[in-house]
Amino acid sequence: MKKNSLIGFNVGPVQSFIAAARKVEDLWSGSYLLSYLTETAMKSVLKQAKTKGVEAKMVFPDRTLDMLDSNQWGDEVEVASLPNRFVCLIEQGQEESAQFCIVAKERVYEEFLNLCKSGVDEVFKKSNVNINVLKEMVQKQVEATLEVFWVVEELGHDYNETRHNLERHLAAIKNNLKYPQVRQEGIICSVCGSHEALRENIPQKDDTIYLIKKELKKTWNKRNETYKSTEPEDNGRIKNNEFLCGVCLGKRTSREFFRKKRKVSDKYFNYFPSTITFAEGNNYYGILLADGDNMGKWFKGDISLLNTGSPGIELQQKISKRLTDFSQNTVPKLVKKFGGRLIYAGGDDLLAFVPMSNILSLALELRNAFGSKEKGLAPEATMSAGIVIAHVEAPLKRTLNFLRDLEQTSKKYINPLTGQGKDALSLAILSRSGEMRTSTIPWVINGNSFSGKLEDCTVTLFNTIIKAMQEDLSSTFHYRFASAFLPLLGSNVMKKKIAVFSDEKNNRELITIEIARLLKRSLKENSKQFDINDLASKLVMLYENMPSTLQFIHLLQIAKFFVRQEGGDKLEIAFKSS
Repeated sequence: MKKNSLIGFNVGPVQSFIAAARKVEDLWSGSYLLSYLTETAMKSVLKQAKTKGVEAKMVFPDRTLDMLDSNQWGDEVEVASLPNRFVCLIEQGQEESAQFCIVAKERVYEEFLNLCKSGVDEVFKKSNVNINVLKEMVQKQVEATLEVFWVVEELGHDYNETRHNLERHLAAIKNNLKYPQVRQEGIICSVCGSHEALRENIPQKDDTIYLIKKELKKTWNKRNETYKSTEPEDNGRIKNNEFLCGVCLGKRTSREFFRKKRKVSDKYFNYFPSTITFAEGNNYYGILLADGDNMGKWFKGDISLLNTGSPGIELQQKISKRLTDFSQNTVPKLVKKFGGRLIYAGGDDLLAFVPMSNILSLALELRNAFGSKEKGLAPEATMSAGIVIAHVEAPLKRTLNFLRDLEQTSKKYINPLTGQGKDALSLAILSRSGEMRTSTIPWVINGNSFSGKLEDCTVTLFNTIIKAMQEDLSSTFHYRFASAFLPLLGSNVMKKKIAVFSDEKNNRELITIEIARLLKRSLKENSKQFDINDLASKLVMLYENMPSTLQFIHLLQIAKFFVRQEGGDKLEIAFKSS
């Protein structure tokens, strides 16, 4: 009887590859590198199986060897399209499968080292720098950075139980991570802050910081002219005050490496535009991070409406295929449609830079597509997302950390009306002065099933508020609202909602009357025909779906920010889903 095994393979670390970015170029390269290393491991396993005449197929993500080997990348060649892990079903026992994983791990290390060493050659090949010294440092830093974990489970009678054990053992290995010690004697990298910046000479025991930095500058001043830059908008080059470790240098020069690997023309892998490109002249840009909800339950079969019979490998492969179609076909088209640039789309998650004027429309269409049988996973599938509108001078690392927190806030959202969790959108403004305003809203009004219709979406209500602020209400409305309601909240302002009466119906009536009064006081003179009661009713609908009164006030402030930054016809385009 033939034995079958499941392989679980994970490449990391995600955080140090992505979160350490100082510029968009670093963020893109870290994301693309993780995807590429996962691809390298997948190819290795599948090619070994093919050579030995062993059947092997990917369970997640949905890829074949032909798909991975294809050079027909198209315009999406620059998008990181694979997650940092895969599960593969292979027709052999544990010991033989483990050998495949050992070889795949070696290939990942080899390819990562090649990329980082090519960065040294690219930047210093025409200078008199001792490249061998730099490459020795690179090798130690690569070994200390890369985390590759794998587990093999022999397939039993119950596929789901085998998959569960695989995930459990993989998590246990990751939790037992060893931290290699690398001796560092000089100044640390100005990007990641973890590894020592590459240098020719070992600092002496009695050297001062001044002398160490002076010697370091000598090394980096020898870099090739094409990598010298003093302009902040010159993405991808190395500025005079930047000293990089081997890993960050590899990422910074990775476009040249990938252009050769993919065998594509100079049309591709040019440097990623800076955040200024997406600011549209107003110094603010948007970043969107989205992730499918409850994917673990979908893969386990706890949520299964895909007509596959009993949950098992067929269900997981079908889910995997749908997620691949969504990330490879639907997501890139939508991001491009709204003038954004996609960093990665690895299945159910994505990250994109988008002009502020289009970001809500894009978010709504992505949510609609993910919950679609034609373009996404299934009508019952939900997605949570975070959106940050940030000033171009805000540190990118801080902005990204805040964006991840926002996405997790959406995942923790509980609808106060229905008790339903997740399926939410968290919004934030990071102003130039450092002020932050955040608010979380569900995608769907009053917890109804998501239909994609504009009238069912809270984004539509948000659009109504913005239009009213732009056309009919004075700029004092949100100040009036805050002044009227904040004193009623007492000390627990962060979590509390106004509750003057014990009966919710009376509280709702009170809020509606007070909002209508404030709207009437805030009306512009030329807005006498404005329907105050209709807008008051819509504002109350939004209010009831929000976790706290303070968050509702923040939402009004965010709406006012959009009005102030956009204005005119541009705002009209911003919140229309086409």
